[in-house]
Amino acid sequence: MLIGKKQKPGSGLQNLARSRRRISMMHEAGSNTETPEIAGSLTFEPLSTSNWDKFVHLFGDRGACGNCWCMSFRLKKAEFEAGKINNGNKNRMKKLVENNQPAGILGIYKSKAISWCALAPREAFPKIENSRIHKRIDDQQVWSIPCFFIDKQYRKKGLSMDILKGVINYAREKKIGILEAYPLIPSTARLPDPFVWTGLFQSFEQAGFTVVSRISPNRPMVRYYVSGLNRYVAFLRGVNVGGKKVIKMEELNRIFIGAGYTGIKTLIQSGNVLFNANTNNHATLKSELENILRKELGYKIEVFLLPFNDVIDIFNSDPFRKVNKDEKKKFYISLFSGNPGKQTELPVFSEKGDLEVLKIEKNRAFILSREIDGKFGFPNAFKEDITGSAATTRNWNTIAKLVKE
Repeated sequence: MLIGKKQKPGSGLQNLARSRRRISMMHEAGSNTETPEIAGSLTFEPLSTSNWDKFVHLFGDRGACGNCWCMSFRLKKAEFEAGKINNGNKNRMKKLVENNQPAGILGIYKSKAISWCALAPREAFPKIENSRIHKRIDDQQVWSIPCFFIDKQYRKKGLSMDILKGVINYAREKKIGILEAYPLIPSTARLPDPFVWTGLFQSFEQAGFTVVSRISPNRPMVRYYVSGLNRYVAFLRGVNVGGKKVIKMEELNRIFIGAGYTGIKTLIQSGNVLFNANTNNHATLKSELENILRKELGYKIEVFLLPFNDVIDIFNSDPFRKVNKDEKKKFYISLFSGNPGKQTELPVFSEKGDLEVLKIEKNRAFILSREIDGKFGFPNAFKEDITGSAATTRNWNTIAKLVKE
């Protein structure tokens, strides 16, 4: 099993950066146990009748753990529990294999299976399909990676990345377009191996997987777009403000679908769109989106584009964390079209004192709004005046909602 640490309830989002550092330290601390002759030496085979005996030998008398035989995600709870006796779960897995149904990938070292990674179309795992925290984000055909198992003799030897690379290569060979997984973001306390059977977030991150949904703070849903897709958030500037540039989110959704993008979700009337695109060239994608919107709507809309992972990092940086929260304060983030042209000494206050710029970082500013005389300041012209750059602004709650999508 992959080794992890237990996440404190509700703390995963804002502690993601710290979690990454902790995992890095864990990996470094365990690096002395790595065996160079194993790393990079695994070969990979899909489970079949020809290697069934290797699979059985790897899982042993306990069926990996508690007579699971990797059927936990495939069965209803009652069926799974009943299958723990009289080889019920083992026989169900064998039947899948005999019927040539995809089940998973074995990692082979010196003719012996030493690792297992479950892999099959998402619909083969009802427990995932019915999961509240791992809801489908689109109708794309995805293959799920719900669990891992590594022979006890070979654990803590740096094999996680090898296994994921093997799965990615297999997916590429079989023309599987999207891989999806449900790893753990650990915190401080070490967990027994069975508690991290879904894998560690950082292993997936290092292998190139990106977060596509985070309903659960410490159980994100991640994807690897074998076809080259990447997930983005488009922030549209100045739509649905004061009766100008009015566009319904249903119409926006239609435009993005018509343009060939996938995984589309619109959020709040201010114009925020999550979507997948087959490019990592931000400038080209931004220009493409603006041209499409101009053609469809008949007027120009400036698009501020961020990779979804950048939005997550913004949320986790949260400079408002140390600000005492009360009903007379609101929090905003402003995104600039480029790096701010003016050098500004912080904090900066508006003339009325109802706005305070707490932090400017890269192409974004974090702004505190205070209620004065019954009104809150809104950082429109103020933010552009102090930075000399065009910008669009969102309430901090919008960023939080995007991260949880």
